[in-house]
Amino acid sequence: MKDLILYSKHMVLLGVFVYLSTLLFFGTMHYATVEIISNYVFFLLIGILLPVIYLHSLWQLIFVHPSTKLPNRTKLILDEQKLPNPMLIVININCFRGINEFFGDNAGTSILCQLASRCSKILPKSATLYHISDTELAVLAPSTLSHRGYVCIEDLYLEDFIKEIEEAPYLFQDEKIPLIVTLGVASKRNKLIERAYKALEKGLEEQKSYVVFKDTSINNNAFKSSIQWMKKVKHAIENNQIAPVFQPIINNQTEQTEMYECLVRLEGDKEELPPEIFLKTAKKSRLYSNITKAMIEKSFKAFKNTNIDFSINLSTEDLLDADMRKFILTNLRQFSSPQCVTFEISELESLKNFSTIKFDFDIIKKLGAHIAIDNFGTNCSNISSALELSADYIKIDRSLIEDIDSNQKHQLFVQTIVEFAHKMDIKIIAKFVHSETIFHKVKELGVDYSQGGHCGCPKKEIEAVSK
Repeated sequence: MKDLILYSKHMVLLGVFVYLSTLLFFGTMHYATVEIISNYVFFLLIGILLPVIYLHSLWQLIFVHPSTKLPNRTKLILDEQKLPNPMLIVININCFRGINEFFGDNAGTSILCQLASRCSKILPKSATLYHISDTELAVLAPSTLSHRGYVCIEDLYLEDFIKEIEEAPYLFQDEKIPLIVTLGVASKRNKLIERAYKALEKGLEEQKSYVVFKDTSINNNAFKSSIQWMKKVKHAIENNQIAPVFQPIINNQTEQTEMYECLVRLEGDKEELPPEIFLKTAKKSRLYSNITKAMIEKSFKAFKNTNIDFSINLSTEDLLDADMRKFILTNLRQFSSPQCVTFEISELESLKNFSTIKFDFDIIKKLGAHIAIDNFGTNCSNISSALELSADYIKIDRSLIEDIDSNQKHQLFVQTIVEFAHKMDIKIIAKFVHSETIFHKVKELGVDYSQGGHCGCPKKEIEAVSK
């Protein structure tokens, strides 16, 4: 592309030079003759220059992203074929949609341009930076995936690359905006972009700074284990072994318990098995709705006539299930204290038809129950959803809280969320408050409630609360 631009400039200068030379050289000739020759030269040069200018414009349109002026996805697809052993890194800005919703659309474009500039300064010469979507950049470089067990681009370790990207906040209209990125890494030419995006998806799901794609076939042992868990979950549902436990949520000002979150447990023969072990299996085997129904029924029964506030988690699968939404409304209408109930929802960005669930949640609000947006701050949990559902609470994800006593970026991010939420009359709950120093820091930042090991572990019994 640079060669084409340079060629165009040279052609323009040559044209001006030839045209002037023609006038000077033939200056002594008859005026009409000079005019004919000069016009001929002029139109000849126009005939040469116009296609060059057109090709340059066409190149820009096909291969360059208009916002950052970086090569785009189409150019990446061509360039990856030229490297014998390429490595691709897709860079995703966490909560990009939230930045646009909070600061306006221009903020996102500005942040991306600043990120592109910062990456260009950091990356070695062998790497090429691309703008492959409205929210993502990518780096193409010769593959050097393993260097003493670390991922690196030449001598630049990926951990150092991420640190330099995230270290200083980004500026928009005098506002400091902290940035958290997730990277998906893949090598080998076959399906390079697809593999990088799979790695990115896993990184976002597991809340890791980066994930390297590993081409593994189905693990027979894992598949066998999944079948065993499916049998256990089905057995637990049939034998009434789905049980809630209750984790306290404390008021940061009074430091007293004010509400509980109901967490699901599967009771085994000898031990209670935590949800991360069996819930994924339940979702794959269409048993998940049975677990949610059991949790609603048993939680409502546990808090009946207590006048204690409590919350129940709802997944995307629950929200998309019309029968489940009807089940929730029926049980809520029959419950004696609907004003004590809060439904925690997450993964709203994966809902394609938001209006479908909004109608039922408007009814839930009219019945007196509350809405909490869970895992806020990761997977693009967004501000517009909180506003559209008239959320009462925002629960900040553990990834932003677990090191907030020492991580200034997370402190700034949480402070921004708190300030906005309070203006909208939304209360903030910090998850994974596991130490006294974490508790005092979130309290200092204006967070209303705390939940985690420091505040109390999940228990089978409900204790009296302070209101």
